[in-house]
Amino acid sequence: MPLCKSHERLAHAGLIENEEGSPVKLGHGVALAKGTAANVVINWAIKEEADKAHPKYQIDKKVGAFYVH
Repeated sequence: MPLCKSHERLAHAGLIENEEGSPVKLGHGVALAKGTAANVVINWAIKEEADKAHPKYQIDKKVGAFYVH
C-alpha cells in the first residue's frame, strides 16, 4: 500500500499495529453501491511504542538508516 512520507516513517518505526493487513476492511453485511462501501472498519492503529522483539523491527531500523533527514 503506498503511504505518504509521514505514514511510511511511522511504519518503519514499527508504530503501526496490524501493518501486515489492509489499512481498512469491510464489515459484515456490507453492500457495495456505486463504487462505495458501507461499514468500513479501520484495521490499522498507532502504537505508543514499537515491539522491539519483533523481527520486522530490526528490518525497519535498517530501512530507516537510508532516510535523508
